[in-house]
Amino acid sequence: PQEDAFIGLATERMFLAPIKMTMVPEIVDMHMPAEGVFHNIVLHSIKKSFPGQSMKVMNALWGAGQMMFNKFLITLNGDVKLTDYPSVLKEIIHNVDPIKDILFSRGPMDVLDHASEKFAEGGKMGIDATNSNNGFEKPIIQEEKITNLSGVIEVNADFINQDLGILIIKLKKSKNIARKIAKDLYDNKLIENVKFIIFIEEVSDIKSYADIVWRVANNSDPNRDCFYNFDSEGKANPTLFIDGLRKDLASDNFNRDWPNIVCMDEATIKLVDDRWEEYGIGKFLSSPSLKYRPQLYKGEAVAE
Repeated sequence: PQEDAFIGLATERMFLAPIKMTMVPEIVDMHMPAEGVFHNIVLHSIKKSFPGQSMKVMNALWGAGQMMFNKFLITLNGDVKLTDYPSVLKEIIHNVDPIKDILFSRGPMDVLDHASEKFAEGGKMGIDATNSNNGFEKPIIQEEKITNLSGVIEVNADFINQDLGILIIKLKKSKNIARKIAKDLYDNKLIENVKFIIFIEEVSDIKSYADIVWRVANNSDPNRDCFYNFDSEGKANPTLFIDGLRKDLASDNFNRDWPNIVCMDEATIKLVDDRWEEYGIGKFLSSPSLKYRPQLYKGEAVAE
């Protein structure tokens, strides 16, 4: 995170009270995680008192000033601490019915959002995690068989092993690969009681959860990339798939520019390292770019 991440934390505090007083009196708290880069992810909690209230709040927030740029909006119960991410994740996994508790919409997007289907306009998704009566069952997967599917590079089943129904799968990019794997998982009965499956691209670190959230939120348009698999009778299976891979012209008929990750080049990193003592700014710190240089796409500022 750079300096604007902390400006974001300040704005969430400043705008909470006006939103509460003028538009959404039931709101308890609001938080924009740094991984969401302001507009991509917003967590909020409410004091719930009637059915459908979460959906009412989502629509109100999407109409509140620059909240109209939000992409993923997650509603939680008022007693949840929004900065306690493990607790937030458990609330989502335990409470959400992926069929009934997801609201899809569309509207204005930030002009810097590179994944939306149109410039400055795209999809939005609201997740209602307030319905604690939904319950959950122990998720089951056949990890070895999933790993052996054509197109699958790696599987992260850490959450499944904690009885949390979320699975992360790294894929080799090809045409319709996310939907193909989604169909294979159900056709071959490789998953059971898994509520969310997230597909990430091959340059991603499958063990870095902050990076996964950041990449998926940046790389997806909910109306295009969040989808269900349907059975032979046309009924949606109860798993929401999220395609967090890069979109391109060949595989997705997507013809907008795709930005590369911002990294220092190796010459600049070496120059700063060699002259660190001259700067007088304290103990030596390795360049953050060293983590991300192996994850760069081909090309320069615009990925090839």
